[in-house]
Parts: sequence; structure tokens; C-alpha cells
Amino acid sequence: MSKKYIAIVLILVVLTAITALAQDDTTPTVSDDEVNAIAGKLYCPVCEGIPLDDCGTTTCVAWKEEIRNQIASGMSEQEIIDAFIQRFGQQVVGLPQDPLQRAITLALPWLGVLVTVIIGGRFLMQQMRQPQTEEAALLDTLLQQAPENEEDTYRARFEADLKARR
Repeated sequence: MSKKYIAIVLILVVLTAITALAQDDTTPTVSDDEVNAIAGKLYCPVCEGIPLDDCGTTTCVAWKEEIRNQIASGMSEQEIIDAFIQRFGQQVVGLPQDPLQRAITLALPWLGVLVTVIIGGRFLMQQMRQPQTEEAALLDTLLQQAPENEEDTYRARFEADLKARR
């Protein structure tokens, strides 16, 4: 009778092991594409200006693994980005999340271009309004009196330049 009990216990152990092995893994798998979609919006803290999804440093690999764990735990994309900003500051994202800082970041370069164009335009207008100097007036006179062939024109300009230097 003991052999019967041993056989029954052995069959129960084998059946329990088979059912345990047949169960699916309940942890959700996170693809590399999902991780890289979020990592592409963050920047490497070690290598300036390189997106996290393109960087291969150990820090970036650890961050990507952390993103994978956060996705698996059910965090949304914005929650993950906000968590990184809270821990490491605004420099981890390419564009500030604060609306005022974002507006300043986007408007400041255009404002610089506009100021440069205005200052440059005023400078050019001022230069055009200034009266001609003596050298410019002399050159205009010589050019008007210049002979008709090319060699004489060149010679006249050359002589005018020499006179202007004296």
C-alpha cells in the first residue's frame, strides 16, 4: 500500500509541476520601440545634445532600463518624462515643459534675428545718407574724365588710389 501512496504523490507532484510550467508569464513585456519612443524625447546627461535612444553610455543604458520598468509598471509617457524632469531638471528634455520657458526658448532666436535686421537696416540707411568724402568725390571726378579705352581707365584708377594714399 505504501507503493500506491508514493505513486499517487509522485503523480500529483508531476501534475503540479506541469501546470506551474504551463502558466504564462504575467509580467507585460515592453518592446524596445516603446522604450525608444520615450528615450528619444530625453537627452543624455553625460553626452550633451545626444538623445537617450542614440546614446550607448552606461548611464543611458540604465536610464532606458528604468524607462522599461516604468512602462511595465503602468506609467504613461508624460508621467515618465515628468519623473525624469523632477529628478534631473529641465536639461533632460530638448524643449522645456513649462509653457513660459518654452515660449521664451522658441521666441528668443526670432527676436534676435529681428533686432539684427532692424539695427543692420538702420546702419545701412545711415551710410547711404552720409555725404561723400573727398576721396570718393575725387574718384567720381576721375572716372568721369577717364579715357575711353580700358588700359587708361585702369591707370587712372591706379593713380587716383596713389594720390589718395599720399
